[in-house]
Amino acid sequence: MKIPKRGANLRRATEEIISIIAAPPRVEKKMIKPVFHLETTELNAENSGNANLLMELNEYAFSYLVTSDNHDILAAAYFVLPDRDDLSHAHALREIIYGQDMLQHPFRQTICLYNFSECTLVPDEIYNSDINNDLTDVLFGNLRKNLVLTEKHHEAVAHTVYRVPSNIHSLVHQKFPNGSYWHLYSLWLKAMKDSASADKEVIELIFTSDKMLVAVFKEAQLQLLQSVPYSTPEDVVYQLLNYCHEFSISPEECLVIVSGYIDEDSALFNEMKKYFLKLQFDQLIGSDQARLGEYPVHYFSYLQKIAACVS
Repeated sequence: MKIPKRGANLRRATEEIISIIAAPPRVEKKMIKPVFHLETTELNAENSGNANLLMELNEYAFSYLVTSDNHDILAAAYFVLPDRDDLSHAHALREIIYGQDMLQHPFRQTICLYNFSECTLVPDEIYNSDINNDLTDVLFGNLRKNLVLTEKHHEAVAHTVYRVPSNIHSLVHQKFPNGSYWHLYSLWLKAMKDSASADKEVIELIFTSDKMLVAVFKEAQLQLLQSVPYSTPEDVVYQLLNYCHEFSISPEECLVIVSGYIDEDSALFNEMKKYFLKLQFDQLIGSDQARLGEYPVHYFSYLQKIAACVS
C-alpha cells in the first residue's frame, strides 16, 4: 500500500486502509507445523464423506481426529498455537483450518470441542439462563466480554456454562457452518457414562500441555468435574490426593484412568505410580493399535470415545 501524499483525499486513503485491515489474511499453507501428524489411510474428497471429523480447541492448542463409522482412527494431528492473545490466536487458527489439506474435505459429521478453562457445571436445581453472563463474570472476571454458551446434559443432571472468545467461535463457525459445537465437559461425561467402569471409585484424567481435566466418580455418581492447571508432577499428585481425602476415596483402591498427552516414562506418570496402585492408561474402542504406529493409544482414546458417543 502506498502512503498517500500530503493533501491527498483523506477519505479515500482511510477507506483503502480499512479495506486492507478487513480483508482475510493470506494463509501461508502449513506454516504452523503439527507436533505430530498421523494418517492411517488415504482420505480425499470422494471418500471422506463416510468419515467423522472431531476437533478440540483450547487456549494453547488445536487438534483433530478423523474416525470411520466403526470408530477406527483414520487421521490425527496436534498443533501448538504460538500466541495466546485472542487476536494472534485467531490468526494462527485460521492458518491451520484453512491450510491443512485434511480439513478441506467434506465429512459426514463435524464436531468442534471447546476446552477453554472458563467453564463450570451448574446443577439443574439452581440453573437460571438469565444469569449466565453474570455467573461467568463472577467466576472468571469481566475483563473480556466473550461469548457465553450453555449445554444441558442428563448424564450429570446439570448444565455446562462456559465462555469462548467471540472471534474464535466466529472463525470456526464460518469454516464449518454445518458443524456441532460443544464444550468437552459435556461430551466427555457422556462418553464416560457409555463406557462406565464397574469399579466403585474411579478418577478419569485427561492431560494437556498445561492442565489436567479431572472427573471423580464414587458409586457410579459424579462427584467432581474440574480443569486444573499444574506445573510439576508434585502439583498433580497433591491435587489428586486432596480429591481422595475430600471424597473419602482410597488412593490404593481407586482406579485411575489416564489419557491425553502424557508418556509412560515421564516424571509425572512415575510420580503418580508412587501413590495410586490401580493406575492405567485408557484404551481405544475396538481399533487396531498397530495402525497408530509409534503413537500411544491414550493420546487419542478420549477423543475417539467422544466421537463414538455422538456418531
